[in-house]
Amino acid sequence: VLAYPDTSIKVKIDGFGNLIPRGQGIRTLGTIWSSTLFSGRTPPGWQIFTNFIGGATDPEIANLDSEAIVQQVHQDLCQTLLKQDAEQPKVLAVHLWSRAIPQYNLGHNPRLEQINNSLKSLPGLYLCSNYTGGIALGDCVRSGTEVATKIYQGLQVKSQKLEVRS
Repeated sequence: VLAYPDTSIKVKIDGFGNLIPRGQGIRTLGTIWSSTLFSGRTPPGWQIFTNFIGGATDPEIANLDSEAIVQQVHQDLCQTLLKQDAEQPKVLAVHLWSRAIPQYNLGHNPRLEQINNSLKSLPGLYLCSNYTGGIALGDCVRSGTEVATKIYQGLQVKSQKLEVRS
């Protein structure tokens, strides 16, 4: 998480952030423009960028120390958002997660279909995770809501079948 003064920024930033396609010669995967998403997080005249770098296509990043990662991100930002002569950032945080975003293996969907078919013989057992319905937060929320609805509906059916005897 890096902070820069507005004078270092060459483009108008207003929105969520940006993603950088592979093959551009830039190691940073994307940047969230945190200060435009959450007002009041920075003093006037400053912007905060949360950056993502490395991943499955560039695992060597995990071998770098924090200073080298910051320098790489700064260099990348100078190609995308910052002026070439942008001052060095104020470093707010560097976190390294070596397996942050799940990477589905080849054959994931057929395997998941097989698991779901097997679950049909196990009523009342449900699976819900980032590997079943998508890795994005919105996908996880949607998947969780769908499973919760199925559980609720299953409980409703069971309660209707109960007989009260006196």
